[in-house]
Amino acid sequence: MRKGFFFSFLRGSVTFVAEGGFPERFLNLCNVRGIALFSPQMHQKTLTATVRRSDYFRLRDVAKRSGMRLRAREKHGLPFFLRRHRAHLALPVAGAVFAVLAFVLSGFVWSVESTGCASVSRTEVLAAAETLGLHAGVWRKNIDTGAVAQEVMHRLNGKVSWVGVNLSGTRAEVEVHPYIDPGEDETYGEPANIVADFDGLLLSLQVHSGRAAAPVGTGVRKGDLLISGVSVDRYGISHLYEARGIATALHDDVLCVERAQQTAGGGYTKVQTVPALRLLHLTVPLGMFPPSRNFDGFTVFRQAQWGGVSLPLGVVLQTRCYRTERPSQSTFGLLLDDFTCAFEARYEKTNVLSTSLSLRQSAGKYALTGESRCIDYIGQTQKIDTGDEVPTD
Repeated sequence: MRKGFFFSFLRGSVTFVAEGGFPERFLNLCNVRGIALFSPQMHQKTLTATVRRSDYFRLRDVAKRSGMRLRAREKHGLPFFLRRHRAHLALPVAGAVFAVLAFVLSGFVWSVESTGCASVSRTEVLAAAETLGLHAGVWRKNIDTGAVAQEVMHRLNGKVSWVGVNLSGTRAEVEVHPYIDPGEDETYGEPANIVADFDGLLLSLQVHSGRAAAPVGTGVRKGDLLISGVSVDRYGISHLYEARGIATALHDDVLCVERAQQTAGGGYTKVQTVPALRLLHLTVPLGMFPPSRNFDGFTVFRQAQWGGVSLPLGVVLQTRCYRTERPSQSTFGLLLDDFTCAFEARYEKTNVLSTSLSLRQSAGKYALTGESRCIDYIGQTQKIDTGDEVPTD
């Protein structure tokens, strides 16, 4: 029944009313000419029925020969719907184009992340994977996950013991496990716990030795227990281990760099920020800078996130600081160099999601402050004093 209704909707149908004349002759002519009537109803000399859209035009000659007056009461189906809304055809066409575009873009990788190892920088892992084409914007079917894993293992020889490449939707994850010297005792080292070394939201926790003491998805404060090196067996006897594992957390961090103002450089007259939209490698500015050559500037890219996945779009913030004179080496240029070096050193192994920069001038010096939201490895070793009471969570 549903199948018949679907095909009837695609073909279109017309409900008509035929009055006067000879209804019996009208029905006989429809039967002879193979015109199917659906749900016919007769009231005195008025006939009501439904026919296919293509058959309705043939009914005109039948009604003329039987002396009946024919008129359409209702029109159903896709052909009539498109005709009534032909002025708005751009909407369904745009929807179809969007659906096709979303389907095509879902076949690409738009986010590449590295997890599982704190001893190797994220930049180093992703650079090794990029040599075999694993980067944002690559077609999923062109990725040989086994070859990429082997290449990363070769590039990081001696630093990692295992590498795996996982594809999930438009996200690629390079998972690496650190290399552990066979001579090291992985379980019975010096008793220790792993505690949080900053405040944040715990995103992942991998326990290699010990027992997990903090649930993933909860907030932790500095000093909270993450992995416990204490376990109690079924007899109530406590055993001490060296807790080991890898944990990541989302947190906000502030980096401030200061530099004294150069006396020969003069001061800045105006600071202006112009945003721009970036999709893949295309940047669309949302404003204009005034024509000038006497300025120092910097650019910050804020990548969009959805459910913890980096999207191939974001906002670019371009900031310019204008001045009346442009010396050979300005204070802001030196300050920006200092901040860049400090930023790279501090966040070398950190996934920075967004950064907001602010410039402040006071007491003859400039201060450049960056407020970053990032995903970082969390945890530091805290030895267990066996002479005191055994700590638990």
